[in-house]
Amino acid sequence: MFSTTYLKAENINDSLVELADSLMQQSEIKQTLDILSLSSIDSKSKISYHKLRLKKAEILITIGEYEKALPIIFSVINQYQPNKRTKILIDAYNKLGKIDLELRDYHFAASHFNQAVESTPSKLDKSDLLAGIYNNLGIVYHKTEKYDSALRYYQKAESIFF
Repeated sequence: MFSTTYLKAENINDSLVELADSLMQQSEIKQTLDILSLSSIDSKSKISYHKLRLKKAEILITIGEYEKALPIIFSVINQYQPNKRTKILIDAYNKLGKIDLELRDYHFAASHFNQAVESTPSKLDKSDLLAGIYNNLGIVYHKTEKYDSALRYYQKAESIFF
């Protein structure tokens, strides 16, 4: 089992996220969920705690357990002011959009992906994260046969990469 005794308290959750990523790459779902249960929260690590919770939601989405992922995502979103722009909110809305996309609820998927875009701080305008959201919007519009909109979002995503 992973030992956290040598880590500073504010780095524990970030380290757990990195370990969870590594285990997920090896398809170790149960171990990953076990690692994520080691998380802790204190005033210094609130952001990394939310990252950890969103990582757990991502894993639950991966294995199709949307009903378990949704309350985690909504609880993270509720911790932030609606007009605050953070990577945590972007990630949370993006995950909601992915669930909607999987469930073929394209209206809500577009809404959540757009909320992710609106939550993007200007310093992240050219980030891989934003490119991924634009790509997801392209998928939504492609699936709903709105090809002009799909093409526009695919081009936005592509422009960030090149």
